[in-house]
Amino acid sequence: DALPILENRLVPQPQTELILREWRFGQTQAERLCAGILSIEGFSAVDPQHPLGGRDGLKDVRCRRGLTEFVAAAYFPTSKPRFRQIREKFAGDLKGVEANNCRGFVFFVNQNLRIGQRKELVGLASAKAEVTELYHAERLRNILDSPRGCGLRLEYLRIAMTEEEQIAFWS
Repeated sequence: DALPILENRLVPQPQTELILREWRFGQTQAERLCAGILSIEGFSAVDPQHPLGGRDGLKDVRCRRGLTEFVAAAYFPTSKPRFRQIREKFAGDLKGVEANNCRGFVFFVNQNLRIGQRKELVGLASAKAEVTELYHAERLRNILDSPRGCGLRLEYLRIAMTEEEQIAFWS
C-alpha cells in the first residue's frame, strides 16, 4: 500500500532511510543487523555478545579486520536524539576498546550525522582507538540498498527486493 503504481509497475519509496531513522525493532534486532553489516563489510570473526540481553562488557559485537580487533556498538534510538546524546553514547561505548583490549572501534547509529559531527566523533575516538569506523544512517542506507545488503534489508527492515535489485543481484 506504500507503493504507488506507475505504468503498471510498483515504484519503491525511500523506505530504508525512514525505517532506520524511526527504528521500532528493538536493541536485539539492531545488534543483529549491525553484526550482519560487519560481515558483508569484510570484517571477520564477527561475534555478537549478548543481543538477547545480559552484561556484554561494553561491547555489542567483537570482530576483526586484518590483525586489528574491534568492539562494535549499536545505538538505534526510536526518536531523533540531539547530537549531544549521540556523542555521549559514543563516548560511553568507546570505553569498550580499552576494557576489551582492542585497537578498533565501530559505532552504528541510525541517525543522520553531518560531516563535522562525524569528524568530531572520530576525533574523540582517536585517543583510545587506532581505527574507528562510523556507520551513520546514510552509510547504512547505502549498504542495505545495495545488492550485497538486500538480504539484510529484507530480514531486518522487511523491505523486499525490487525487480531491478533482483537483476543486479543475479548478474
